[in-house]
Amino acid sequence: MLAMVAGAAGQNAASQAPSSSHFYWSIRKAHELDYNQTIRNSPGLGPAERAMLIKTVAGLIRPFMEDREISSERELRQIAANTRVELVDLDGDGIPEVIAQANDIRAGCGATGNCVFWVFKKASGGYKLLLDTRDKDGIGGAESITVENSRTNGFNDFVLAVHDSAFEKTLLVYQYKNGLYRECTCYDASWISTVGGKWLNLKHPVISIGCE
Repeated sequence: MLAMVAGAAGQNAASQAPSSSHFYWSIRKAHELDYNQTIRNSPGLGPAERAMLIKTVAGLIRPFMEDREISSERELRQIAANTRVELVDLDGDGIPEVIAQANDIRAGCGATGNCVFWVFKKASGGYKLLLDTRDKDGIGGAESITVENSRTNGFNDFVLAVHDSAFEKTLLVYQYKNGLYRECTCYDASWISTVGGKWLNLKHPVISIGCE
């Protein structure tokens, strides 16, 4: 299912400006990363790649160990090893990038189910960080990701869906620019509407440019 941008007054696509009428979000393709597919056990990673990713993710979490009540380096490595991963060739070079999503609150998940997302590209001697969605407190991120067919500067675009409430999500569009994935556009998705003064639950979301 594809959800298309709608204007604040519910105009049809033909009456909107191109900047708002050409955004489509596939709800079917949006997904959380698999809780059972982690750095520790992903079949797409060899022993050396696992070790490098665990070291890299542990380094990203380490500054927040005290706040997250992580008591030792061993526990830190275990948390890093349990990071969810999905291997996707985002730049078409035959070598998959690593999309990673934190697995619990100690690694950067929030109370509403949004978790930190990272994207890594394999490089000489390790992994290069292309995206880090953490805020200054080491949390933040999204509930799900949709990898798009469109590309910017040779890399697939993607959309992160942030869980705001049972009926609302924020959709963050990321594109690859100057060596990193950067947020370029933001939309609001809502499954509620008012008709005749009555609240209605919608089957498909209304998506509008927003993110105040």
